[in-house]
Amino acid sequence: MKQGVKAIEGKAEIKAGVWESYTVSEWYPDTPMGVRNEANVKWRAYKINNNGSLTLALEKKEGVFRFGQAGIGSKYKIVAFLNTPELDNASSIAITVVATEQPDIISIVLSDMKGIVLTKPLAGGQIVNAHVNTVGMNSKHKVVISLWEDVKDSHKVIEEKSVFVGSMGVAHAQFIIPVDFKKHMEALMGKVIEETSYHITAYALGELSSAAALQMKAKGEKPVLVEERKKQTQEHLESKTKTKTTTPSYKGKIAPATAKPKLSPLAERGGIKLVYFVDQAGKKITENKTSNLRVIIESEGLIDREINLKLFEDDKYAMSDDDFLFEKNYTLTSNKSYIDITLTKEMQQKGYELGEGWEQELYVKIHVLNFYPKIKSEALKVDYKSHTIDVPDGVSTMKIGKIEIKKEKFDKVKDKGEEAIIYITSEIATAIEVDKKGNVTFYPDYGGYNGQEEYIENEKIYCKKISATQSAFPTYKAYIYRGNVVGEALRKLKQDLEFKTFENAESTVLELARHAMLNNKNYGDSGPIPPNKIENLYELKYQYGVSKKRPSYRYRIVENRNKNKGNFPEIKDITKENTNGSMSIGTRGSISIDPWKSKDLIGCVGLKALGGGYHSSCADRIKDVSNVEKYKFIYHSINNYLESVIPELTGIYGRRGYTSTDEVPVFSSKYDHQTKVFVLVDDLPELSQKGLFNEEDARIALKFIYDKYGEEIAIIVEKMYRLETSHFKSLQYKHCGTGGMEVFGEPPYYGWNSTTYVSHPEHTPIGTWSAMEGKGLSGKGGNTQEKNKAKTFVKLPTVLAGMEYKAEYIERYDGNYARWYNATDVNAQEEYKKSLVGIIPRIVNSFKK
Repeated sequence: MKQGVKAIEGKAEIKAGVWESYTVSEWYPDTPMGVRNEANVKWRAYKINNNGSLTLALEKKEGVFRFGQAGIGSKYKIVAFLNTPELDNASSIAITVVATEQPDIISIVLSDMKGIVLTKPLAGGQIVNAHVNTVGMNSKHKVVISLWEDVKDSHKVIEEKSVFVGSMGVAHAQFIIPVDFKKHMEALMGKVIEETSYHITAYALGELSSAAALQMKAKGEKPVLVEERKKQTQEHLESKTKTKTTTPSYKGKIAPATAKPKLSPLAERGGIKLVYFVDQAGKKITENKTSNLRVIIESEGLIDREINLKLFEDDKYAMSDDDFLFEKNYTLTSNKSYIDITLTKEMQQKGYELGEGWEQELYVKIHVLNFYPKIKSEALKVDYKSHTIDVPDGVSTMKIGKIEIKKEKFDKVKDKGEEAIIYITSEIATAIEVDKKGNVTFYPDYGGYNGQEEYIENEKIYCKKISATQSAFPTYKAYIYRGNVVGEALRKLKQDLEFKTFENAESTVLELARHAMLNNKNYGDSGPIPPNKIENLYELKYQYGVSKKRPSYRYRIVENRNKNKGNFPEIKDITKENTNGSMSIGTRGSISIDPWKSKDLIGCVGLKALGGGYHSSCADRIKDVSNVEKYKFIYHSINNYLESVIPELTGIYGRRGYTSTDEVPVFSSKYDHQTKVFVLVDDLPELSQKGLFNEEDARIALKFIYDKYGEEIAIIVEKMYRLETSHFKSLQYKHCGTGGMEVFGEPPYYGWNSTTYVSHPEHTPIGTWSAMEGKGLSGKGGNTQEKNKAKTFVKLPTVLAGMEYKAEYIERYDGNYARWYNATDVNAQEEYKKSLVGIIPRIVNSFKK
């Protein structure tokens, strides 16, 4: 007597991405009434292979199924049962997956390099494959896949990739879980680590828009609002809620699911369908002659959800963020809601205030609060005690990274453009030259002594002491980026930074002196121009000034007008702009472009000829440096040269209203409007504070040595480090992470035994650093102190790299750590041992408490 499911009913054809329900239509007669409950029924989906065999793809507790685009054209058999499935009767239905016209993203499947679905905590450095399953999408569609880091209530995108959908409807991206060495070490020390997890989201470009844009024109007339559909924005929806994938994986298996079948994909996920502007009658607008806006929000699955609406002005001045105008939270009460906004006078004038002319483009952004989209992976926790570096087996996956970013092609600026950027780099133009003994034979620039005997990084000399009061310096390259339209120069620069090239820069490369007469120890008062970021570019203005009763007109680098409006006050008479406004960067005065070497610069930059001499544009005028009347002609000369290679300078604040018919003329500007020229400045290598090591780095590394090599070796390593680094305070330790590993060979190991580096490639040296050597144990069997020239030391990626090198060295020579000091002199080794006796290994001792 048979019991259980006799027959089921449902569609024999399923559209990819669409939920379909299957139900029990008949039970075997002998099935007890108390058992005839669909809650007791088990459901399976088997893939029908080409040879007719079946492969289990999915097992569920309810008859609701959805298949991805990868399944299009495939056949499956859905079966319902209580105990044992029957695959050859009415309790099963053969189905075919067909294409759908509605594009959608239905799941994300995460796997490791071998294609195994991730279930265990990740390790730092591990590669994660994200397969985004879509329907109704093909190779013409792009998907943005983002890796998010979650720490407590903080969620941030740490990497984002834009990729094309593959032929099977799957978009693929590969991410590397960040290596947090500090947390790794702290975890090994037994400390409680703040839980960090990662998840991945995906959205299709141009789909499910949650933004609308309008353009405002207001030139002596009432505002006119014109709808612009070009501003399509996909908002990420955020919350702490975890959601499970509900669709077939890339490998063909289908994960468990509990989704509701009656909701559309968007409603099931919850999201904004469309945002647009209407008049008070509800009709979509292309023009509006009032200051009242009505925003329509069409959505699904968001009733009673709270949203945040923000109104922005789309800033055509592309160096800054768009201008924020209005913000308010609302609760959606239906699938079609409206919000009224009144444009104040201040809002309407915003664009003009920023120098964008009389045009203003407005748009809104909608953010759904406390809610994640369905297109989000499960959270992946990280085990900080694990540390691995995944290396791809082949190059096929690497090709994805090469094709997903397409370079924008730009037209050359033939005459005068609309903006420009000068990028002052840390790339050496003319270098300091030394002989085989390290003595200086040539230097293109010099200024005040910076407190460093020498600084060498990657075999390049960035400074070298030449007297008690002076240091020699190289000169640096500055690249020019010009744009036919506002924003284009910035896009060129960003693209070149991303691809590590200067292919979009102008052919002329400027050579600059970047140091100062006195202060070269920091970027403080009268020191070198401080570095900035591309998000906060400096801006150039043209301003009159007097030095020792000598007037001049100079191009001055100041904070941009968004950060300091006082640098660019609005003056109706543009001929007076060059005598108005402050000239500041933070607490510092303006930084002008001068013709001098660093020895004569008080915090400015000097335009130089190749090799560091006076630039040809003003070389014949330098004789007038003390002439009160003719001093300004030196600056007129270099300014005229700069304008010949950067014509946009003639339209900037202060310059466009100035002309002169003096001995060295200043020609009228060809611009009838104001242009902008910006400046990006790299950090000077010898002043950079990035990546300097401290005692905490030593503590973390020593804990690793203590756990792996034991207490005795950890104590010896700490004592050796304390002796050789002045208790972790020497410049050599801060820059290199070592206890005095001199360079005496070629890279990559610089003469040192390769055993440790081969076993631990993450410890491989990353460069060199040079300075005058301390006395140390010179005269007591150690290396003789070099007093006349700097020594070059190996620079390591971590303190652990140096400490593990020492630990393995000690083991390699059967505990004779003193051999490190002198490999052949036994007496010297004894002296070294005595020098360590009085040193207290405070860090290692703390591990025993």
